[in-house]
Amino acid sequence: MACSHLRMVIQDEKKPCDDHECPQVVEYRVTRVLGDDSQSVRDRSLIALLGCLQVFSGLLSVGIGFMLAISLEMKHSLVLLFRVSHFTGMLFIVAGVVSFVQLRFSRLLPVLIGINRGCIVIGLVAVLLTVIDFAYGCCEDEENLKIEALELSMLGLQLILTVTLTVILCLEKRKSILLND
Repeated sequence: MACSHLRMVIQDEKKPCDDHECPQVVEYRVTRVLGDDSQSVRDRSLIALLGCLQVFSGLLSVGIGFMLAISLEMKHSLVLLFRVSHFTGMLFIVAGVVSFVQLRFSRLLPVLIGINRGCIVIGLVAVLLTVIDFAYGCCEDEENLKIEALELSMLGLQLILTVTLTVILCLEKRKSILLND
C-alpha cells in the first residue's frame, strides 16, 4: 500500500457492488501540499537556540562593558564614551528575548527580522568604533587592551549569530508566504 504525507479528499464513495465481499473503490485527489512539520520544529528549535546564544552574548557584553568602565576613564576610549558594550549588550538581549516570544506568537516574525537587522547595523558601528580605538592606541596598558580585544571578539560573535538568525528568519518568512498562497 502506498504511503503519502499529502492531504487527500475523497471524491466519490460509491460501492461498485452490493456484496459485502466486494472491495470498496475510492478515488483520492490532492487538495493542498502541506509543509514538512519536522523541518518546522527543527527551524523553531534553531531559532530558540540562536536566541538563547544572543541573550548570553549580550549579558557577557554588558559585563565586559562594566569591566571597561571600571578600569578606564571615559575620555580614553570611544567604546566607553558611547557606552558601546552596554548598548549592544542590551540590544542583543532584547533580540534574544523576542526570538523566544516569536516561537509562541508567530506574528512577531517581521518585528524580529527588523530587530535583528538593527542589531547588525549597530554591531557594525560598534566594531568600527572599537577598531578606531585600536588604531589610535587608546589603551596604554596591556590588560585594558585585552579587555577591548575581548569586546571586539564578542561583537564578532554577536554579529555572526545575528546574521545567521536573520537569514533563517527570512527563509522562514519566505516559506510561510509560499505556503499561504
